[in-house]
Amino acid sequence: MNLKNISFVTIAALLHAVVAILTAFTEMSRVYPPYQEFYFWVKIAYGVFSLGQVIYFHKRGLSDLSAAILFINMVTYCWIMIWFAPVYEVAYFQCAVGCSFLKLRRAWIFPLIYGVGLLGYFVTYLIQDNMGWTLPPIERADWYLIMAVFFLLSWCIQKYAIGAVQVQQDRLSRFSLIGREATRLTHDIKGLLSSPILVIESLRNKDRRLSLEDYENQMVLLAEDMENVRDVLKSIQRLVSVEDRVSEVDVNETLQGSLKIFSRRLSKVKLTLPEPRIITAHPDRLHSLFFNLILNSIEAFERKSVSDPVIEMSWSENVFVFSDNAGGFESTAKDAPKSSKGWGSGLGLDIVKTDLAKMNANLEVKSEPPRTRIQIRFRNI
Repeated sequence: MNLKNISFVTIAALLHAVVAILTAFTEMSRVYPPYQEFYFWVKIAYGVFSLGQVIYFHKRGLSDLSAAILFINMVTYCWIMIWFAPVYEVAYFQCAVGCSFLKLRRAWIFPLIYGVGLLGYFVTYLIQDNMGWTLPPIERADWYLIMAVFFLLSWCIQKYAIGAVQVQQDRLSRFSLIGREATRLTHDIKGLLSSPILVIESLRNKDRRLSLEDYENQMVLLAEDMENVRDVLKSIQRLVSVEDRVSEVDVNETLQGSLKIFSRRLSKVKLTLPEPRIITAHPDRLHSLFFNLILNSIEAFERKSVSDPVIEMSWSENVFVFSDNAGGFESTAKDAPKSSKGWGSGLGLDIVKTDLAKMNANLEVKSEPPRTRIQIRFRNI
């Protein structure tokens, strides 16, 4: 089972199941003897039911109904347990915090169920006071368990709930970037398709007089142009659907994908490519890195009408150096532009930083107008 594909709700239900089953054995000796057997089997029943929810969430995902059942399961569990052991108010709070990170279509489900749960606690307190009901004393072991559960819950929230939101925001940023460039990219693809269309029209011409050699040459051109179109479309797809797989990759080979996308807009730009080098990195993120660096330079060239645009890429030991003469920008920090108005759109540079963080690489931006110099230190070379 790939842990990266597990949703937060699956982890939350699993944590509840494990704690319920574990405490059925560790806490039973503290419960008053007449209630021990009932306490044990209720704990086991809730734990097993939660394990069933774990399987359901992993296979079917989250829905409003399944979430409501999960909430009710946790709330009623805490209601029952406050009759047998102390500090289950904290358990109720843990369940509420964990469930608050679930995204539901009907937002009122969470406050309704947990609001009723809170009211149920107050009513239970009144009943227990009237009955003179007492619980076993709180022990140090209770606080050990509480701290351990809070740690696991906060870690799961950080990794699976907030982490999933960050991934989604990164994905939306990439869609926004592609959407903003859609018109130009479509124009570039149409340009690539023009040559194959001309070749096909030539072959369909009834008056053509092609020798076998001419025919073969035309088919070679057609194949090359269609290969370029396919590479461009694959490159665009890789910008949005990023796979975090690590492998050895040729930097120059990955760079070619971005160069094909911007081939027309780069026609007047003097390009200096780096020497070939194999590094260990995320191929898709490396492709995204080059795409956004080149795009920011092109946007700056076009906005400032640079007469002799230059992009230079080279290696200085294990540092990849990218520079252009687009005018530079003011900087307030070593690695963060004060304003994106002087160089590109800024959106691409944010994605660059995300990609580099995932590849454990460092970014340093230097501006000495009219040149902008970006240094990227790859650690896994």
